[in-house]
Amino acid sequence: MATNVDPTRTENASYDLGVASDPQTIDVRFTNVEQPIQVDESCQAEVEFQIDIHDNCCLDADALNLQVSATNPTSNAKLGPVELHPLQILSERDIRVTGRVMVSDLTSCPAEVKVSASASDCSGNVVSTAEQNGDAVVLVEDSITPNVNSSVVLDVLWPPNHDLVPIGFQATATDGCDDQVTESLVTAVFSDEPEEATGDGHHAPDAADVDADLRLRRERSGNGDGLPPRLPATDACGNTGFACSVAGVPHSGSKASLQWVQQQMSAAKAFCEANAGAAPPGFIALGLTPATGPKQ
Repeated sequence: MATNVDPTRTENASYDLGVASDPQTIDVRFTNVEQPIQVDESCQAEVEFQIDIHDNCCLDADALNLQVSATNPTSNAKLGPVELHPLQILSERDIRVTGRVMVSDLTSCPAEVKVSASASDCSGNVVSTAEQNGDAVVLVEDSITPNVNSSVVLDVLWPPNHDLVPIGFQATATDGCDDQVTESLVTAVFSDEPEEATGDGHHAPDAADVDADLRLRRERSGNGDGLPPRLPATDACGNTGFACSVAGVPHSGSKASLQWVQQQMSAAKAFCEANAGAAPPGFIALGLTPATGPKQ
């Protein structure tokens, strides 16, 4: 394109001739509808992006030499290879290309994914995202809670002879991103009676070996019933899952008393599960009182 030409001057007169090229641009943006992007149950997420290239002077798809890379600046996730779809010719001066990269194995949150691109026109001029608007960065997160399960073998503690007995309490935790989530399991035991309750003699604590082979005391006062162990597990991204199990000490060995304690246990478990592992109102943590009495 010639500029600065004055047609009124004679052909022998001197004049200045300047040449200017039209701007060449490249831009990357992420096209995921939801951002930050969330991983699925298997800790994978598909990061989708779009690259737009414009050059008014000399843009040739065959000589474009497009280079695209994806990196994880926070170093807390794995990235798969960049996959590019066929070029879209929007006009003789505009080209678009879409692509994706798979993200997996987050070890913390959030994980950053940066996409960089560069391209050249038919004259060999190179343009890059780093030199223009900057490389595009998007966040990838894990908001899925760990899957926690728990169970007890012995849920009715009878007779109330003050013995600390193992109840066969077992728990597991799994998480798509954190294969070490089991190590975060913490057992807490609550009762609707304090450990200092007198009743028929007094022994404490009423829960022992909480982090190993959970034992509960076969003891109740005149109105005792539910003893729900609660188990939270927290993954590397701070998501917490819960499981609730229950055991109980009936008032007596009668059928009516057994039915009553089963109802109270069911109600305590339902409350725990509906309230993110919280103990029912009035329940008190066990296993915190110094040893009292001969049965330990």
